[in-house]
Amino acid sequence: MFFMRTLTVAALLCASVVVTAHSNIPKYGSRVYSIDRQTNFSKLTTYSWLESHLVADADLHAQIVAAVDRELAAAGMTKVPPGLGEVGVTYEAYSRTDVAVYEHQIAKRVRPMYGVGILVVSVVEPRNFRALLELRADIPVERTERAAIADATVAEMFRLYPQRRQ
Repeated sequence: MFFMRTLTVAALLCASVVVTAHSNIPKYGSRVYSIDRQTNFSKLTTYSWLESHLVADADLHAQIVAAVDRELAAAGMTKVPPGLGEVGVTYEAYSRTDVAVYEHQIAKRVRPMYGVGILVVSVVEPRNFRALLELRADIPVERTERAAIADATVAEMFRLYPQRRQ
């Protein structure tokens, strides 16, 4: 009886470790990172750019800004000079390296690795910088192709934009 109880407890512990390990697998794609539920986004008409966490690649920066401008225009918003918008817009872009721990080793204790691009676009109150909306995309990407997917990534992120005006 004691042996069966010990075996059952050990099996449950092993199962919980497997579930916990697999729950740490990152989820890729776009999501709403945070949203102010009190804001009626359909009533916002103007925005202005705030200083962003600039990327080292000027072409990539220009592509991100142009894509965000296009998506905000599609949401019915107009870009105005800095400081004059009802909301401010900014972005952060950075990268990380993920390790494919569940794939076969390349060499002894070496697993495949791949780059992940992270883009966060924030819509904030311009006076106190309180976040009204933050959209985040985590996309596996090679360094050489990151500029090519910036436009598509921003378009995917803004499908999550609340209350688009018709």
